[in-house]
Amino acid sequence: MTYFRRVKVVLEDEFSDIVEKALSGLGIDRERLSSDTAIPRERLLAILSGKRPRREEVMAIARVLGLKADRLLAIAEGSYQPAPLPPEVDRRLVTIRGYIGGYEVKAYILFKGGDGILIDTACNPEAVLDALRERGITLRAIFLTHGHGDHTGGLERVLKECSVPVYRGRSLVDGQEVRAGGMLVRCLATPGHTQDSFSYLTDGVCLVGDTLFAGSIGRSNPPSLYPIHLRSIRERILTLPDPTILLPGHGPATTVGEERENNPFF
Repeated sequence: MTYFRRVKVVLEDEFSDIVEKALSGLGIDRERLSSDTAIPRERLLAILSGKRPRREEVMAIARVLGLKADRLLAIAEGSYQPAPLPPEVDRRLVTIRGYIGGYEVKAYILFKGGDGILIDTACNPEAVLDALRERGITLRAIFLTHGHGDHTGGLERVLKECSVPVYRGRSLVDGQEVRAGGMLVRCLATPGHTQDSFSYLTDGVCLVGDTLFAGSIGRSNPPSLYPIHLRSIRERILTLPDPTILLPGHGPATTVGEERENNPFF
């Protein structure tokens, strides 16, 4: 067995982010959460503003929101950390970073030999094009996880330089397979963050956009998609083999096994 040294990473979502996403999806307001958990309103507001919760408060909140208490506590205490990417994946991956309103968003180039595919744009087309040129990669296809601007911005600029097919949303069929640049990409419908969100599986790597984050999920848009969102992840992502690498649109990489064991939503 190969072991990798864990390096401290910053998760996309803190304790309060997870609670707010569950509140939104369940249609529960803060007043009701305060009442149902017996946490005084002012204390609850302080917790949701970043004050560290006590163990019994985490337990109560998890019970009301249907979250796994021990996993939520690990995130509140900062003890959950996903494993780093294994070298064999890191060597064939370029991470593109963009910043929208101070928040980081990620796109990815996966390549085999001199051919590559792009998943999302991170609203940073120049960084995409620079990476392709610097590494001598010929782009063969673009896959979009969903239509939000931080993931699709600058697409036209990339297409101006690289005339390649673009795969996205409702133009795809769940389970459809696309061969591009020597890679076979399986397109998985994972509605929830948006109605037409897709994840892309190839060679033991699944690019999940905002469907799933390390230790959390993306926000369900609209909130009525929340149960569908959870089902998508449970049935389409967490049924993949445990070693499958998950590359989200925000925050660090993780694996199916890590999320099965540590994600408080499941």
